Amino acid sequence: MLKITQELLSSLKQKNTEPAVMQSQLKAILSCGNKTDAAALLDYYLANPSDNHTDYMLEIFSKWGDAEFAQKIFNSRIADNKLVDEDAPEMLELLGQLKFELVKPVLIHYAFSESSDHYLHKYAVLGLLHFNCDELAELIEQKIEETIGKNLFAEFIPALVCKLKQPEALLARLFESGRDYCSTDCNAGIIVGFSLCGEVGKTYLYEVLFDESWEADATATGTAYFTYRGLINQQISLVNLAQLVITQEDERKQKQGLQVMFSMLNIRVNDYTENVIDTFQDIYVKLFEWGSDLRLFNLAEKYELTDTFYQLFKLVEIKLNEEMILKSVK
Repeated sequence: MLKITQELLSSLKQKNTEPAVMQSQLKAILSCGNKTDAAALLDYYLANPSDNHTDYMLEIFSKWGDAEFAQKIFNSRIADNKLVDEDAPEMLELLGQLKFELVKPVLIHYAFSESSDHYLHKYAVLGLLHFNCDELAELIEQKIEETIGKNLFAEFIPALVCKLKQPEALLARLFESGRDYCSTDCNAGIIVGFSLCGEVGKTYLYEVLFDESWEADATATGTAYFTYRGLINQQISLVNLAQLVITQEDERKQKQGLQVMFSMLNIRVNDYTENVIDTFQDIYVKLFEWGSDLRLFNLAEKYELTDTFYQLFKLVEIKLNEEMILKSVK
């Protein structure tokens, strides 16, 4: 077990944990730990169901968790096919990621319930995305239809469009609805749906990146985060996205694409999962190193985003150093 894991558990038990410090400790564990660290944190998680800090650990369990982890979490957090504590729904997505079949009825219940709780819907749908949903096709189509032309709705229901065998017609309508009607506070599920629908979905995702009406760069609404996840789902690298921005001829679209690009880089800086596509060496050499064919500085200057460019330049330099250190110790 890592020393940092022992320090984290000690501070948790002494109730003197500072959230920002804890998150940094967990990032270190994600980078350098193993299943032993995850198991030790799981023991604390299971023994302290009312500790709000434990939700930060779910990324650790997603990385190293297995059927045994899932069974223990399910037994601790689910009773009578419902959450023991509905104020802590994040583990619904985790159990989906671990493909724990017993949680599927729970996910269905919360994904399609009439509850107005945004987070119950959100994490239930995100968990359900990891299961076969053929038997739910009619219900999924009906629920997605109910979102078309609406400003606000259960935000993540449209993500389930990827579970339909022929989603093409609905994808076109979802794009129009997301562009013309949907609040940018409520469009993340549509973007996730595009990202999980193969090549036909990729076409719409590309449109989203360069259309300011989607505000795919907005971090406050969560749209940027799920756009970033969408890029990973479609295996679109940030270097390739930069090339698309540079070659975009429509200046309005180019500016929006550049803002999205910079927003995605900001999120990449804090991504410690194994799902990343670009290394920081790739990003630095191809996007920030002077003389690079894909240098973004001129575009940043053109659209008065040089401060953002330089902030990202320094962050990427720091992350490049961190990446090299991790390479040397692993």
